Amino acid sequence: MHLAEERSSHSILLFFLYFLSFFASVIQNIYTPIIPELQSVFDVPLFWINITVGGFIFIVAIMQIILGKYVDSQNQKRMFIVSLFIILISNIICSFTTNFVVFSLFRLVQAIGCGMLPLISITLIAKLTEQNSLSNSMANYQIFLSCAPAIAPLIGGFIGDKYGYSGIFSLLSIISLILLVILFILKLPNIQKENSNKTSKVHYAQFFKNKKFCLIILFGFFVFFAYFSILVYLPVLLSGTYHISTSIIGLLFLPMTVSMILGSLFYKKIAKKIMYSKILNSLLIAFPIVLLLFGLLQFLNLFVVAILTFSLGFLVGIAPALMSTIISTLFTDLKGAALGLFNFIRYTGMTLGAISIGLFSTPLTTIYFVILAAIFMIISVFNFYKTNKELKIAYATKNQTNSHHN
Repeated sequence: MHLAEERSSHSILLFFLYFLSFFASVIQNIYTPIIPELQSVFDVPLFWINITVGGFIFIVAIMQIILGKYVDSQNQKRMFIVSLFIILISNIICSFTTNFVVFSLFRLVQAIGCGMLPLISITLIAKLTEQNSLSNSMANYQIFLSCAPAIAPLIGGFIGDKYGYSGIFSLLSIISLILLVILFILKLPNIQKENSNKTSKVHYAQFFKNKKFCLIILFGFFVFFAYFSILVYLPVLLSGTYHISTSIIGLLFLPMTVSMILGSLFYKKIAKKIMYSKILNSLLIAFPIVLLLFGLLQFLNLFVVAILTFSLGFLVGIAPALMSTIISTLFTDLKGAALGLFNFIRYTGMTLGAISIGLFSTPLTTIYFVILAAIFMIISVFNFYKTNKELKIAYATKNQTNSHHN
């Protein structure tokens, strides 16, 4: 009976940690469908609206580096409370202001809190989960994150259409307050290292000595660069080329994000049957192909756009869960710092992707996505070259050992 209660308590705790990361992602994605409307309301160029999107992600990225050194050794509950308080205050100010500078400033302040939530959550999840269940927990974590880009645009499109941006941030304020109350009630374990000074003295350069880690973060950077380019570009494509209204744009984000959930579920199912390296190799082949097709066929018709965004979403759903699992196994003693660096790299990719796509006019985006696909293909070729070289060395070493024994 006691064991059953302990498991139930553990499941509730994991669910809450998943939800905190989910909420941070909701805040990040919720006003994507009203990007054209924000441009009109604040009377600023689209580029400056995209800067608020990119700037938000950049702050989130910086927080991964700053917090990554200390997340293993500090009081996690206290850090959660600080992050939610920052988010709450920022939401309230964003909901009332009519000044674009004030809105942008507190949107960036809000990103500080949002940058803290996922890293604290995923570090605790990694530490609370046994090694043989790690891929399962990471997949569940990613499923929650994948739900956010699906649900957030729907909510943002619906509320934004009726109540504008102030309605969106008012809703976020209420949720932030509820989560703060739950956090004060919930008993959250504070898992710290025996030597708390060790984490704060982490040198991030040490992680780059691992070739597999370098490949993962390079691939992760461009996956999320491409993903956020499409995420920010999609409302412009749908409204400008296909003349879709703001409320419907939110619905058309659904194929991409439902497929992300399916991708995470698929990874959860195959992770215990197929080697991580094989899954990674498959992604390195499939992603550039689908991205190239999106670039070439985006103006053909809405059905083709839906299929291609669904395919991209499925691959993006697999990628972060796989990468987080591999990184957690590569650096068992420094999970928080390693995952923080990985998050920094991928959030930097999101930032640059969101900003750079705004520099291209709609007709030129075909060239943009073709170049991106070519970069992925180069990474893929390099990976297979290195893998083949390693296999040859291993095979030669094995033959030398056999000859010596004979």
